[in-house]
Amino acid sequence: MTLEGKTALVTGAARGLGRAYALHLAAAGADVAVLDVDLHSYREYEAEEALMTADTTADEVAALGRRTLAIEADVTDIAAMHAAVARIDREWSRLDVVVCNAGGGLGSPFEARASELDLDEFDAVIKKNLYGTVNTCVAVAPILKRQESG
Repeated sequence: MTLEGKTALVTGAARGLGRAYALHLAAAGADVAVLDVDLHSYREYEAEEALMTADTTADEVAALGRRTLAIEADVTDIAAMHAAVARIDREWSRLDVVVCNAGGGLGSPFEARASELDLDEFDAVIKKNLYGTVNTCVAVAPILKRQESG
């Protein structure tokens, strides 16, 4: 599969699956916008930090010879997502692939028991996982519609 000439946005791309998606897309030839609330969040996890070959995922994408944008933004903030996508549009004039990867839970599975659910934490998880995906889709939709592809 080749994605030469294509551009991608991956949310939650500082570590884990998001990082893997970004690197895979770059290896396939795409230019990749790496978006995360903290581009250095991998530092919170020793195993994740050990996997890094550069300071950020965006730097790893660049090392693969692809154009990249490093964007710190919170997917739960619709204005921040519109600004991030506007930057991609301004700099690349297109967007072909969107991976809505940002999300996750709070605390360990042991701490996240339904019987001991904190409603504020539950709300934060819903915002990150559901609203984050919706906000990303709402922000990218005008570009994809304009291009009639993506």
